[in-house]
Amino acid sequence: MAQTIDHANHNRDACKELRKGSKYHDWCVTTAFYSALHYVNLKIFPFNLSHSVTCNTISEAQKALKTRDLHETRAKMVELQCRDIAIQYRWLKSQAHNARYVTYKFTPTQADKAVQMLDEIEKYCS
Repeated sequence: MAQTIDHANHNRDACKELRKGSKYHDWCVTTAFYSALHYVNLKIFPFNLSHSVTCNTISEAQKALKTRDLHETRAKMVELQCRDIAIQYRWLKSQAHNARYVTYKFTPTQADKAVQMLDEIEKYCS
């Protein structure tokens, strides 16, 4: 798990460094999401779906939950196991998708919100 926390912290630091600037707000949002992804991995594994079903990998969880992709699997796991940060995680997931596939035009306010959501997720998972 050291690699996961190191990766989470690396992406968090990149996110906050990007936020200091006056552009690349889309990358701030994207790195916030990927940092959050690694933080939640620390909380959701092993994933106990039932008394008889324990998942140790995201692929095992995808099969057990019958979700369409690994990102949706992880979001579902967060909803089931980490309700206090589920809204924040879903928001970051959605915004990062928008940043990568819809538009790169994000405002400083959106970047600030991404950093705030990331901070809440990091605190919950630490």
